Amino acid sequence: MDSLSQPRQLHIFFLPQMADKIINPTTDMARIFAREGLKANIISTHLNAPFVSSKIEKDRQLGLEISVRLIKFPCLKAGLPEGCENLHFIVSPEMAINFKIAHILLRQPVEELLQECHPNCLVSDRFFPWATEVAGKLGIPR
Repeated sequence: MDSLSQPRQLHIFFLPQMADKIINPTTDMARIFAREGLKANIISTHLNAPFVSSKIEKDRQLGLEISVRLIKFPCLKAGLPEGCENLHFIVSPEMAINFKIAHILLRQPVEELLQECHPNCLVSDRFFPWATEVAGKLGIPR
């Protein structure tokens, strides 16, 4: 069988809310998909990426196609201190509002990443309501 007749490997992107309680199960779900032969990418920020990477390292060593795709978290644009990329760091109601604003500002970098990679599916958290529109615009099931 030549490479032209082989089916394309399904490619799924996962977009978890930047909170440990969401990142952890989302990463586990991506690992399950990768074990079933799919290519899985978890969208993460620089601060959260080491946590995700440590969870998937053994899978990567086994040859599974699972990785982290980085986007910049817009802390300063959203009125948060630099490095405030995880819900764990939110200590006031004002910061919580700014954290939600940062989630909205993630739309553009996520859209650019999806345009570049054009996965077969996007699994996103409910904290990214704009993900449905972005995925639809790009013809990606969500």
